[in-house]
Amino acid sequence: MVASPGSGSPCSFANSPAESWKSETFLLILKEIYLNQNSLDQQQNAIDLIPKIFVPTHYHVWMVRILVKHLHFFFNSSLSSNQTSGHGQIMIDSLGRLKSLGMTQLIQKEMYCLLKSTFDHWPLDASFRVPLETWLSYIQPWRYIHCDLEPSVWQKFVNENILFYTSIFQQVLRRFLRMDLNCPKNAYMLFRLTKVFSTGELREMIIQAERGSLSKPSDIGMHNSFIHRSPEKYSFTRKISQLEVPGSAYTPLFSEPVFMMVTHLLSAISVAREKALIQDVCQHNISRSFFDQLSNVFKTYSDGYNSDENNPADIRKVASYLEASSQQLCQFFREVLPPPLNTSSVVSQLGFTTAGPSTNNNIEKLHQSKFHELSVDEKLQLLNKKKKPDVTYWGNPDLQPVRTYEIAFLVKIFNEISQHLNEKYSSEIQNLYNLPTMWGKMCRRIISKPVIYYNVNKASNMQSVSMEPVQLPPRINLRLLANKQLIFYLFIFLLTSYWFGYHPILAMLLLSIILFFCLFLSALIWPVPIGRKDD
Repeated sequence: MVASPGSGSPCSFANSPAESWKSETFLLILKEIYLNQNSLDQQQNAIDLIPKIFVPTHYHVWMVRILVKHLHFFFNSSLSSNQTSGHGQIMIDSLGRLKSLGMTQLIQKEMYCLLKSTFDHWPLDASFRVPLETWLSYIQPWRYIHCDLEPSVWQKFVNENILFYTSIFQQVLRRFLRMDLNCPKNAYMLFRLTKVFSTGELREMIIQAERGSLSKPSDIGMHNSFIHRSPEKYSFTRKISQLEVPGSAYTPLFSEPVFMMVTHLLSAISVAREKALIQDVCQHNISRSFFDQLSNVFKTYSDGYNSDENNPADIRKVASYLEASSQQLCQFFREVLPPPLNTSSVVSQLGFTTAGPSTNNNIEKLHQSKFHELSVDEKLQLLNKKKKPDVTYWGNPDLQPVRTYEIAFLVKIFNEISQHLNEKYSSEIQNLYNLPTMWGKMCRRIISKPVIYYNVNKASNMQSVSMEPVQLPPRINLRLLANKQLIFYLFIFLLTSYWFGYHPILAMLLLSIILFFCLFLSALIWPVPIGRKDD
């Protein structure tokens, strides 16, 4: 496999010093270790009914990317001009002959097969970023020699590796059609992909390379005759036969099937962006009491709005990433128009302003759209408990189901106490809530503000469903005291105070003074307006 210095192989260097031959041998060894597991020869010679596909690990792909970056730097960097005599000049000549092999002759075939098989069998999760960045590193050699993207310099590389820019690009786009674009990491990967291809110079080089290989979009496939073809077209067809399995058909990047696929992807991006905006609107319309805001410092549970995956910053990033990805895709595929996004309809779907039949219909449409938008993979993930369902509670917010971070019997006790206090002192609580004084501002930080929820009334025949709006006045909600972590931190505080010689009653009095002072500052700095309601 390895050509010796004295052999007659075209890859050998008979007049090269030993250092150059060692470099060539080392590169061939690295290629065999990291790139030759899913070669095309192994796929064609497989006699098993079920072919064995090697799926590389995260570390393996990471090492391949490092190899690609170093090879790009080696093959495209200029040699030092001060080594012009003696052994330095001999090394320049030998390294020049080694560089004459280029990336195309050295690793193109193995790299293409590895990327194709990896993209076909890699899991549909955020770990896909490592193979994606490896592919992006291969198709961007100008990144590693501090050189601008000059078409005159890099057009030859694009021509030789056109399948990396067209065939694999289509494969990655099909993969993003199956991924959850609401995930911040997936949205960022799509943004990285579209940002690379939105460069005008790269688009023109890909178009020129494809036009030099194909005369028209119908001139594709492996079954076309070689008669009346130019040498470039013949070379392109031979390149396809070397890199693809027999019977494969080449689809030009700027063709109607690809435009249709990009249109579907833009629609999926639009739907995912609408979901992100809906979550953002929900977050802005959720108002928490003073104790809720205080306990957020200690919360580590997975909640719909407080988890790391769905916090407001991530939701805003998802929307911006998807918007930029849509624009960049349209910059590359100028024949495709993005679907319009009606932000007002997104907000009106949640019915935050008015309550009535139209609001009920919008809520029902929102539930139906979430149900019908589930793909087969998402349904299988839900059945296998690999993905949590997106559940939205539309009933009484004070009587939500017990969470995993709450103590069940304490939730029941505090709900009964809160209900008794609200029934007995309803008018007093409402008067305190509506006070314009400082005392009223402090009460509005503790008392839950008015809210409107919907009672679902089902007919006896289960054929029709109606939603009746119910308004809750200002009220006391002690359910926060059933939080497991809050009780744990309170116990640690009392234990520490007792350790330092403070009586528990004195410690509770000190804690009450601190909380009262924090309540005063929060009411002074962030006052809650009177009469604001949540739907």
